[in-house]
Amino acid sequence: MLRLWPVLFDRPAAPLTMAMAVAVAAGLGAWLGGCITARSLRSAAGQARPDNLPEDHKMLRAVLDHAPMALFLKNPAGRYLLANRHVGQIAHDLGDGPRDNAVNPVGATDADLFPAEIAKWFHRQEQEMLARGQPVSQEIDVTGQDGTQRSFLVTSFPVFDDDGTCIAVGGIRAEITESNETERMLRRAKEEAELANRAKTEFLANMSHELRTPLNSIIGFSDLLVGQALGDTVSPQYREYAGDINAAGKHLLQLINDILDLARIERGRMTMNERRLDVGLMLNACLRLVRERGLEAGVGLNLSCPAEFPALLADELRVKQAVVNLLSNAVKFSERGGVVELAAELNETNGIVIRITDDGIGIAPEDLQTALSEFGQVDGSLTRTHQGTGLGLSLARKLVEFHGGRLELESTPTVGTTARLVFPANRTLRRPVSG
Repeated sequence: MLRLWPVLFDRPAAPLTMAMAVAVAAGLGAWLGGCITARSLRSAAGQARPDNLPEDHKMLRAVLDHAPMALFLKNPAGRYLLANRHVGQIAHDLGDGPRDNAVNPVGATDADLFPAEIAKWFHRQEQEMLARGQPVSQEIDVTGQDGTQRSFLVTSFPVFDDDGTCIAVGGIRAEITESNETERMLRRAKEEAELANRAKTEFLANMSHELRTPLNSIIGFSDLLVGQALGDTVSPQYREYAGDINAAGKHLLQLINDILDLARIERGRMTMNERRLDVGLMLNACLRLVRERGLEAGVGLNLSCPAEFPALLADELRVKQAVVNLLSNAVKFSERGGVVELAAELNETNGIVIRITDDGIGIAPEDLQTALSEFGQVDGSLTRTHQGTGLGLSLARKLVEFHGGRLELESTPTVGTTARLVFPANRTLRRPVSG
């Protein structure tokens, strides 16, 4: 009985042809074990071209010829004992010209079939395999007769008899030109996308910095007019206009700050100032920041945080920013008379969860990913009924991910939305036991 090594591949994500090669090689081993003996191999090794193949061998050849890669057996001297049609086809494609042996390579050597450089490469690989006593898989890039570059994954493996003597060399040559080209194209597309994203981030950051300077002047001078810092020299109507300018400027400044924060996160330049946070106090502060907005919209705001709730190890400014963004969204998309609930909870892993629930218009399941993307807005620009840039959810997600957590979003149209900031358990700090 013959003993064949399993064919091993080092590539972590082999293409489909490699998976097929493994299956064919396993089938080859089963066929060889059943219909080719060590004696028959030794007998074949003494023949230049065995013409009278047994019926089992003919059946095996039919199977191998339909495999999508070159499969073969050689004797230790390097002469082909068994080869499917792809061996001859590859030899023809890579050779210097038409060769008689390209049709039926049995009895020939690689030196008879291939250009000297390729034949030497095959020989070196097989010698390495024989020295190691185990399969060897390597890639080779070659130039065909038509001048095209082609790539092959070549695997050589030993065939042993019951005494542990290597009596044959098996091999698989699978063309991977197309899969390699696809991989290169995907890598190039990924690099171009990353470059474009970096360019976008740099542009937004630079533009935002340029806009902040004149905007701060607009806000500052409009503050003076609204507050009548220089005396009651402006008519009430003008003060109202100045108030509108001031409100619009602050809104624009907040947008610019959000863009800058996104840019910092994407460039890895955001720093974290971690400290122990009292979750209840922090959430109360967040509610105060959006309470006036809730009153104007006619939306109620409720807080639920258990007494003696654990502390959170986090950057207070960034967590508040994420919570306020989510609260603002909840208020904005709630109908008058609706209620927004802000709650602190512990999940099954002891991680702190900050939940924001509203009974507003909701989001369709197929639109959730759009809502979470940067500048993503579910309703079209022509039908948009709610102001916004689409940065709130995206920024909240990035800020919680900055803490090693995640943003979970559940929503049903006309029913409402639930957003959860889920922090990892290692950021939950138990209160010290008194006494």
